[in-house]
Amino acid sequence: KIDKILAERAVQNKIDSLKEEQRILADNKERERKVLEQNYRLAVETADSIYNKGDYLNAKIEYNKALDLIKSNAPREQIDKINKILNE
Repeated sequence: KIDKILAERAVQNKIDSLKEEQRILADNKERERKVLEQNYRLAVETADSIYNKGDYLNAKIEYNKALDLIKSNAPREQIDKINKILNE
């Protein structure tokens, strides 16, 4: 009977341990997602600022950095605008 109780406790401890590992992994993923989004916003804001100064080549570089972080239409559209401006 004691062996059965000890075995059940061992199983429950393992389950609890796995649940804690999952929680930690989820927290880490959420933190990574937030940092990624923050870096993306910063790259877009930087690119917009450079674009508004008329420095299209450097703005394009920053928009590409944003695209490397998160695939989104906004930077892509700005790159298309810049390419049209540079090809005029």
